[in-house]
Amino acid sequence: AFKEYIKEVKEGKFPTDDHCYHILSDREKEYYEMLKEYE
Repeated sequence: AFKEYIKEVKEGKFPTDDHCYHILSDREKEYYEMLKEYE
């Protein structure tokens, strides 16, 4: 399984949008403000 993972990463097949979380544009400022608390 690990070799398949490495192969998919190298070939650009992983990660896809199905494996990612995207910031909603109306929540972006709120997200960055939250990150500042952990700097």
